[in-house]
Amino acid sequence: MNQESPSKKIQTVWKLFLNDFHTTELLLSIALYLFGAVFCDYAGYKIDIFMVIWGLLVVLFFLAGMELLNLIFTDNHTFETNLIETFGAMDYRLIFYILAAVSIGLGTVIAVFQIREKTALVLAGAILLFIFFYIIKPFRFIYSGYGELLHAFLIGFLIPGFGYSTLAGGRIPLTLVYLCLPFFFIILAHLYLKSNRTLPSDIEKYQTTAAMRFGSVVTLRIVVYLIVFSYILMLLLGVDRLPWRFVLRWYFSIPVGIYLVWLVNQVLAGKKAQWASIRFLSTSLVLLNGMLLVSSMLFL
Repeated sequence: MNQESPSKKIQTVWKLFLNDFHTTELLLSIALYLFGAVFCDYAGYKIDIFMVIWGLLVVLFFLAGMELLNLIFTDNHTFETNLIETFGAMDYRLIFYILAAVSIGLGTVIAVFQIREKTALVLAGAILLFIFFYIIKPFRFIYSGYGELLHAFLIGFLIPGFGYSTLAGGRIPLTLVYLCLPFFFIILAHLYLKSNRTLPSDIEKYQTTAAMRFGSVVTLRIVVYLIVFSYILMLLLGVDRLPWRFVLRWYFSIPVGIYLVWLVNQVLAGKKAQWASIRFLSTSLVLLNGMLLVSSMLFL
């Protein structure tokens, strides 16, 4: 009877971990945090690199704690079973609890003793409250069908607001809020696309994502509307609320948006879904717009 080598078992465990870990969303969170921090330069505040790093560590520790809590409260025990088969029988849930507590505790300590800005502390508390309702039972909104909406709010509003407030403090400027609005829409589109991509495995595990609750066709149509509306909204905000350099930079990404909408419409038309391309383009659309707006803030 053939048995897997230890290295293959570890690779299997690592792949299962990455399947449960929100890697792309972590990347988007880092990008939106840096976007919020760079906005301080546009608002006339000096950017303190060390404070930016402290704030980024808070975000990373909180998000790591969220992923560890997700491993504890998930109903799918495949990852834990593979850990037992690879490393032997241990109380892995207790280990996850300890690591989650340490990770969230470290983030909290940094926020309280290093950042100390009132607005930043309020937003850090809001992120912790989000994690509580998003992951922990009996709430566990991550698989309620509305988890994508909440996750987009975290990445699109709370994290960039926290990035700004770590350096500037005080009230969040309306200009930053206006800039976060179109980000919220394209991040939500990205998450809806993900829920469609993972729909077969989510049905098997009975994880109620938006695509599972509302249907694949409905959520894909919403994706198209969200992407188109992000550009319309940016144009409307440019009429009265935002400097035109932000609007013009946002529109530089329109070829990516058009191609992504075309691929989604191909899926709606019954063609074979090119999920690898769709995932790359939806992630790129968020990151590209972030870089374009940052460049406009730095007057490049």
